[in-house]
Amino acid sequence: MRRRFLGLGARPDRVRVTGNMKFDWKPSGGPSAILKGMEVLLKGDGGMLCIAGSTHEGEEEIFFKMVRSLGVRRPGLRFLVAPRHLHRLPDIERAAAKENLIPLRISKIGSEEEKRYDNRTGAVVYLLDQMGILASAYRLADLAFIGGSLVPAGGHNPVEPAFFEKPVLFGPFMNNFREMAEIFKQAGAAREVSVSTLETEVEALAADAGKREAMGAAAGRLVRSHEGSVAKNIEMFLEAVHP
Repeated sequence: MRRRFLGLGARPDRVRVTGNMKFDWKPSGGPSAILKGMEVLLKGDGGMLCIAGSTHEGEEEIFFKMVRSLGVRRPGLRFLVAPRHLHRLPDIERAAAKENLIPLRISKIGSEEEKRYDNRTGAVVYLLDQMGILASAYRLADLAFIGGSLVPAGGHNPVEPAFFEKPVLFGPFMNNFREMAEIFKQAGAAREVSVSTLETEVEALAADAGKREAMGAAAGRLVRSHEGSVAKNIEMFLEAVHP
């Protein structure tokens, strides 16, 4: 990035690299009532949770095929899908039903509908149908998948699950976060998967608590080592305004 500005004619002494401000992300406040309800529902009996965050069109179908397959071998592994665009929820529910899955919206926690689903046969896949919850919901995950990366949508920010020291998976289309994705892989904090390897990688991590812990710890260290860009930018701004 610095080279680009220098190539445009900027003076070298006026160009400073402060880092990536996305590493300075912090959760807002404590767990909400919704998150507490999710924790009881998804983790109350000691089960494992895989969260697919900010998924895009075409990814849910891939994910649901994996859920149906893994649900047979690992019934204690639960899946929460958080679509990037909530208006797509009806289509996502239909895609789940095609795989003989039961889609349950998180907003139905505690409802009669939830109780009916609990008594039905078949695998349940949970859908996060409220905005502003996903980032903090990662604290409940045992494993996080970054959506928008198995289809060419550019990917999303892996710092949010990494902040909570969660192992991260993403696909090959992290174009909008290319440098960050490479840093995560090099640090051992994330693995890149493809459509054909997603199920294998999820199952391998589900079976290996030590590997999940090691990747999560690496993710946390990575985030902490890159924090501070916001403060640096504020300092530079104040220097420019009040030289």
